[in-house]
Amino acid sequence: MTFTDQQRAVIEALDMSPDDLRGLAGALQRGHRTVSVREVAETQLAILPRHHRYSKSLDRLISWAGEDDAATVSAADVAGWAHRSGAEARADPKARHGVGAQEAMVLATRAAYARAIDAGLVRHNPATGVALPDRPPSRRTALSADQLEQAHLALLTHSRDPELDDLVFGFLRETGCRRHGAIRLSQDDLAPATRAVRLIEKYGKQRWIPVSAHLVGRLVSHASLRHNGCPLVLHRQDGGHLNDKWFEGFARRIQHLAWAAELGVSAHWIRHTTITDIERIAGVRVAAAYAGHADGNFGVTGTYTKASPDELRLAHARLFFDRCESADDPGVPPNLLRRAVPTSGHPIDFVGPNPASAH
Repeated sequence: MTFTDQQRAVIEALDMSPDDLRGLAGALQRGHRTVSVREVAETQLAILPRHHRYSKSLDRLISWAGEDDAATVSAADVAGWAHRSGAEARADPKARHGVGAQEAMVLATRAAYARAIDAGLVRHNPATGVALPDRPPSRRTALSADQLEQAHLALLTHSRDPELDDLVFGFLRETGCRRHGAIRLSQDDLAPATRAVRLIEKYGKQRWIPVSAHLVGRLVSHASLRHNGCPLVLHRQDGGHLNDKWFEGFARRIQHLAWAAELGVSAHWIRHTTITDIERIAGVRVAAAYAGHADGNFGVTGTYTKASPDELRLAHARLFFDRCESADDPGVPPNLLRRAVPTSGHPIDFVGPNPASAH
């Protein structure tokens, strides 16, 4: 082996002989190991909560390229996986456009490689060079009072367990929660004395939301009758607890309505409706807290304008009851079908069926 003048200068500066350098190079070569895509993906999967948005994408990554050398993955490879994810999603009759699956693959790969870089497994993140797909405009809006009533009626008409469907409808409507807020609801999350429930949703984040005394009483009663030793609250007649598949059936029952089928109405539309109503009554900061959205969305001002529990409680009571104090009475059911809408004569008006027709 011959050395350039520059290399000789480095050798002399390090006080190492050529044999020392050859030995060091051999040791480094023997110590090198290939890090697989599987290892990168599994390192990220290990820290994610169950049902995380990235989990399915990382499982796909392992299935499609798990044994490949993670260091050789290119931006083109990631873009190809994203396109394939979108195509697989679109093959599902329940899918709308597959863009969410494409986006999730890119973001999941970015997160996995970022963690692998921090762990010293790889040096480069190929997913940072992949642009996220443009999302098509969402058709999701708040349901009108008539649509809420029709959806509720269709749900019960086509239900094999109308007691459970009615209870879940009421829970979604009062809390404005995501589906996993209902799926994960445990008996420890019920606070009857203060008529509140704890929601555990995206990324394991928690928040307390006011509910009516009527609803929390129904939840306690339901859990006592159906739990069979399970700590979760909401259970089917066969004893199993709710899951994503059950919520797919929940949406199908509503989609017996032609307009609901065309729009793809699901449980999330009920959340959208409630958060819209809370914003009309109490403003965007209270609506954001009710929805569980981060304060960071409001910049520095968000630090000073956090909604208090009393503000949440008042907004809830105003939306669902003619008299706010009725929310504390377990014998008075909330009016789940009325909507809060701005009118020309008053800041807020309430429209929809009267309480007697709502139940």
